[in-house]
Formats: sequence, C-alpha cells, structure tokens
Amino acid sequence: MAPEVSEGRYTLRYANTVIADPAGGEIPLCPTVAEIVGSICVAMTDGCDLNGDGASDIVDIIQLVRCALAGPGGASDACPDSVRAKADCNSDGLVNIRDVICCVRKVLDGGGFGSGGGAPADTSGTTQIGFTGPVQWISPTEGRATIEITPGTDFAGIQFGIDGSTSRARIRDLSLFDPTGAYHLETSVDPGGGNARAMLYQTMYFRTGPGSGPVPRSSLAAVPPFRIDVILEAASGSTGTGGLELVGPRSASFSARAIATKSIAPTAEVPQSPAAVPSLSVPAPNPFAVGTEIAYTVPTQRRVTLRVYSVSGRLIRTLVDASVPAGLHRARWDGRDSEGREARSGIYFFKFTAGDVERTARVMRLR
Repeated sequence: MAPEVSEGRYTLRYANTVIADPAGGEIPLCPTVAEIVGSICVAMTDGCDLNGDGASDIVDIIQLVRCALAGPGGASDACPDSVRAKADCNSDGLVNIRDVICCVRKVLDGGGFGSGGGAPADTSGTTQIGFTGPVQWISPTEGRATIEITPGTDFAGIQFGIDGSTSRARIRDLSLFDPTGAYHLETSVDPGGGNARAMLYQTMYFRTGPGSGPVPRSSLAAVPPFRIDVILEAASGSTGTGGLELVGPRSASFSARAIATKSIAPTAEVPQSPAAVPSLSVPAPNPFAVGTEIAYTVPTQRRVTLRVYSVSGRLIRTLVDASVPAGLHRARWDGRDSEGREARSGIYFFKFTAGDVERTARVMRLR
C-alpha cells in the first residue's frame, strides 16, 4: 500500500483476468468465472496500540486477548476488523496467543514506566494497588515485598512499574498468588535489578454458546485480592537508602476500557540487610542434574573461598578463591571436578570460608 493511503476498508476487484486450460489454451471468462467482490482493511500500526489512544498498555493487551480468543471469523464485537488489522504483532497472518505475548514483551521490555492513554475518573469500581508493608528479609541474602491488588469492577488486567533505583536491594523476580487460577503475570526486570515492570492479565474465559464471543468467568465477580511477591537480594556494595515505589499503575476491564486505578500504599521501606556477618545460602536447585547455584554474602570486602567436597572429605572443585567486595555474590557448580570430569551421583558439600567464619551447605547430585 502507498504511504499516503488512509485507514479504512477498500473494495477489492479483479481486472484483466486470464483463465487457461492444462494445455495452455485460453478459456473464456464467461460463464466460467463468477467474480467475487472482496475488500481489504487498511490500518496504521504503532507498536501495539490497538485502540489508537497513543499508548501501548494493558487496555490494548486485554483487547488483543479478546481477539485471540475470538479466533478466525469469531464474534465481530470481540475483535472488529479495525482492531484485528493491528493485532498481528509477529506478522504471521494470524491473531493468537503468540501475538499476546509478543505485545506484552514489547510493552514491558520497552523500558521506562510509560504514561498510559489517560486516567478515567475515580469510581466505586476503582482498582487499588499497594505494598502491604516494608520489605522483610527472610534470610541474609533474600528479601520479600508484597504487593496487593484489589480488582475493580469487571477487572481484566493491570500493569505497573517498580522503581528501586535508589534502594539498597536489587529486584530479582516477581511471583503471583492468584486465587482464581485465571490470570497470568509477565515481568521484565532491568539487568541491574533496579527497576521492574509487570503486567497481570486474565487468560481464562468461557463462551455462552456456539459462535459467541468470550466473556469473563462469572466466578470472577468478587475475588480476593491478588498478591504479588517482589523477590529481592542485597545489592552488592550498595549505599542506597531509598525504598521501592510503585509507578504508573493502569488497569483495564474485560471490555478493553480503562478502569480507575488508585495507589493506596505506593512505597515500601527497605531495611538494612541482616548480613552483618558472612553467610552462605542453600543451593538451588537441590537435588540437581546439570548444575546448581549457591549465594553467599560478605558485609565488607574480604578474601573468600568456596569449595566443593565429597561426602568422604575429598576436594572436588574450588569455585571461588579471591578477594570479593561487600554484598551478595553467586557461584555456580556444573557438577564437574577440577579436571572437567562429571562427578558421580551422591551427596556433596559446599564449604565457604571468609576470615574466621566457616559455613557449609549440602547438595545432592543426580545423574
């Protein structure tokens, strides 16, 4: 299509049609061919901005989910042609779950926290989001903050960011507790762990009858709040004193319209990690077959050794023997000895030494 063509539906007709037989002879058009008048839909795409409000956000994702569930030739109200033309994120000619994930990743991995396409007025059906309290350190190396989301009327999804750039902790992951089993959480965490973006959206629906469009599960009319755990680790050498802050929350209804969203506790304090002395975490996964990882923490720069021993006390591998800066560190063991040979199945021990502090952790190797 020429760049100057505007959005809309255009009639499609065939011209100068030639029909041939297997021998290469021409066959008269009439009465052999009955021309079918078709049409083509032209739409301008801007990222995954399906509704054309200038922002690719949760409202567009919910509309895209509706399109994917409607399927080819599905209910037009669930996925009108004007939307379907913009919904093929991966350009494979189909609109399905691959396009949903494609657009979600574009929104989350785009960086920043966005500004949305305008906030609706506050109503009794407002979605509420906030931290339930300060960060809790559940071990010297791992902390948790909990976000609670109370859905508004006809809630189908929400997106939000977490700004932890001034915090003394790094964001490692986010984990969803969903009481309905009908929602999916997608996340993007910056490489340094300072900021994260998340999108929670409904993926389970039912149909009211043959040929009908998808509608929400009726059991979702009154659901308990969703809880999302923000998993943290102490930032290596961090001098930050700030906390975590919720940024840019926006929610959408199943009909792909914005819902008023209110942050009721937008910040969470991050207390000092309890790692006042060197510590060693438990390895994960445990048992393992291919490789396992273990974390250790030192409060100040010092020399550290981390070695793997067999149950009989024989040295298998030295993973760390160096001076390391203060903070959290990780080491990986691939299940091989110092000569590159695979260790046998059985019990092994990590021995961690930092100054006069010694710690051990047990791990099982399976083959």
